[in-house]
Amino acid sequence: MSKARVAAISKAVAAGHATSASSYIERALEAIATLDSYDELLAEWRREIGPATAEEKAWARDVTRQATASAARKPT
Repeated sequence: MSKARVAAISKAVAAGHATSASSYIERALEAIATLDSYDELLAEWRREIGPATAEEKAWARDVTRQATASAARKPT
């Protein structure tokens, strides 16, 4: 593991975002497994209903832009 990754994990633990490096890594692996299951779900969905239409893709782009713009305006 890179020194930068170890430092990031240590920082997260020190900030209370995880109780230990092991728990931080476990949560990261769970997140990856969740993303993998979403990928599988989406692949199955695409097989069943086909690819998104141009209209659906445009809608998704608009929603993503709006969400990104909204998040950028929120104070930190």
